[in-house]
Amino acid sequence: MKAERWLPALHAPQEDLRDQAGQTLAEYSVVLSVISLGIIAALSVLSGSVTGSIQTVASLFG
Repeated sequence: MKAERWLPALHAPQEDLRDQAGQTLAEYSVVLSVISLGIIAALSVLSGSVTGSIQTVASLFG
């Protein structure tokens, strides 16, 4: 058997792993983006309540 026939088969699994690693990185990036947007939205909605609560507590000590 010639090396030209089996040599590409040895490299195929490595290329497949690289493709999967890139796909996993892209999925993590999307998940991180969605979580970040959710946190920013929650903080924006709750910022008034948090500010009011902090001022209430501050007035108790001041």
